[in-house]
Amino acid sequence: MRRALGAGLFAVALALPAPGSAQSAFDFESRREVRRLEIEGNTAFSDRTLRGLLRTRSSSFLKPWRDSPYRRDFIRFDAATLQAYYHRKGYLGASVESVRVDSIPGNPRKVDVTFRIREGPLSRLTGIRLEGTQPLSEVELRRVLKQKPGNPVDIPLIEADRLAIEERYADLGHITAQVRDSLLLEDGRATVLYRIEPDGIARLGNISVSGNQTTRGRVVSREITLRPGDVLSRSKLVESQQRIYDTGLYSDVLFERGPIDSLTRLSDLLITVRERKMAWIDAGLGYGTSNQLRVTSEWGHRNLGREGLRFVAAGRIGLRLWEHVFEPDLGDRRADVSLSEPWIFGTRTRASLGGYAEQIPKIQERIDFALRAYGVTLGLQRDLARRTHGLLSLEYRHVISDTVALETEVGVGQQSYSTRRVRILVERDTRRDLFDPKSGSDLLGNVEVAGGLFRGSTRFRKYSGSASAYRPLGRDLTLAVRIRAGYVHPYGSRPAAAEALPDLNLIPVDDRFRTGGATSVRGYFENEIGVRVRLDSLGVEQGEVRGGEVLLLGSVEARFPLFWILGGAAFLDGGNVWERPGDLSLQRLFTLAGGGAGYLDMRYSAGVGLRIGTPVGPVRFDYGWKLRHARREEHDLSSTRGTFHFSLGQAF
Repeated sequence: MRRALGAGLFAVALALPAPGSAQSAFDFESRREVRRLEIEGNTAFSDRTLRGLLRTRSSSFLKPWRDSPYRRDFIRFDAATLQAYYHRKGYLGASVESVRVDSIPGNPRKVDVTFRIREGPLSRLTGIRLEGTQPLSEVELRRVLKQKPGNPVDIPLIEADRLAIEERYADLGHITAQVRDSLLLEDGRATVLYRIEPDGIARLGNISVSGNQTTRGRVVSREITLRPGDVLSRSKLVESQQRIYDTGLYSDVLFERGPIDSLTRLSDLLITVRERKMAWIDAGLGYGTSNQLRVTSEWGHRNLGREGLRFVAAGRIGLRLWEHVFEPDLGDRRADVSLSEPWIFGTRTRASLGGYAEQIPKIQERIDFALRAYGVTLGLQRDLARRTHGLLSLEYRHVISDTVALETEVGVGQQSYSTRRVRILVERDTRRDLFDPKSGSDLLGNVEVAGGLFRGSTRFRKYSGSASAYRPLGRDLTLAVRIRAGYVHPYGSRPAAAEALPDLNLIPVDDRFRTGGATSVRGYFENEIGVRVRLDSLGVEQGEVRGGEVLLLGSVEARFPLFWILGGAAFLDGGNVWERPGDLSLQRLFTLAGGGAGYLDMRYSAGVGLRIGTPVGPVRFDYGWKLRHARREEHDLSSTRGTFHFSLGQAF
């Protein structure tokens, strides 16, 4: 059936008469363009749907940049495409009867093209028969079929079901199973017959690795989820191949199965790999709202000791150019080094040891705080399932200086302190495209405990979680939804001098929650929500970085293409941070519009944006509009009602 279909499409492309053959000979030296494209005889599908399948396009006043050449090879393959589309939708007798090309009087460089279609009757599937299903039951096999009785006959879907049956048997070790399909047609009714020849179960023999020059063979073989003697399952082979790619050491991985021994049913596995360059140097430029220009650099090696041991040294520096173009101000600075081992304790658990030093200057006078710190981290990361991974990490962090004073066990108003914490993170990510997701979801939960048994200057517990989901609506529209929440609270005894102070003063400022900006609540400055306005001794308004113990954040965004590489978005954001849980109430959470929003009220914004597609994600331009005015006595630092945001990548 597949060979007959392919031969039929090829015959259509060859058998169609050359368009315009009854007219004067085509001048190959001159270029002609299509003025108008018409489709006749179609009732099942609209002109717009069918035109979207074609290479041949008509000229458009609204799209003057679009090319619309008249080419005979396009015409032939467009006819074959239309016929194949109808066949896939169940119109098995459909055909393109003719293609008419009309010259335009007085304009020999323009032509009109008309495709004439004969649709024929719609064929529906009345039954699916399975023969030779043992050792599987017929009921179990029907679960993998996407084509159902009553559906229009879909030839590619029938082929996909045949492959799904083969894969089901191959997962059970019947890797040489063959499935033959045939389509029986009678008076618009169709029956699909699948004949199955399972053959015996094959088992894994020896494993050999070739192509590795700087890595040891066991770096490859330890990623194989099968052992000699195990049932040779196709799904486990695919999983093993992906695990080898995930090491980051190889650019190509090829599996070849040897012949199956007729007595032992053993089959050897030959793995051929192509290694990547093990050392690399990277440099890059980026842009952020706070730091503006970001310069990054990285040097690393993937394969120290030929065992896949990875070492990375990286640096980042921010530059602010707007105020002083020729004498830029320095923004955030950070340097990192890390050493990671992909296998530890004989298990596929990645262990990493890293150190960092950072300096955060006070860039935006009323919003930011200055901080200098260094730290050491030890982490263990492991895949818990195919798309779920967990992380356990320990961190020692010493803050050399912090402009937001902290109450610690040593005393009140400390600007130098240390934090020792343990962190547990679990994430399940089913997104296919991390840069611009259009389907799937991302669920993340995080728990941190500082102090206690780990000692240090601070004691607090921090819980946070987020959930993002992406759903395609129709052909082009994507609905993205994000919810995030967090809670941090100190525990244990406190200095006597700090008994009357709020609990928030016992939490380091960079561990408190803040929000607002290009990736959270658009329409506000970066991290503006969590800053309070106060008057200094001279009566001048100043911003005081407070943050909060509680965070709630939500966003809904509709994303859609416009034309070429441009896309658009419309969004609604909401979020706030509260200094203590008792500040929350339902009335403060669900008032979207009106005036008089205070520091304890949920902040909402709406807006639109433009996206420019790039290989590393969209360049994003957003304008967020605050839905509520701020109270006069609790006003925002951003005095305007709306704010413009520019960034790389989606907001979430």
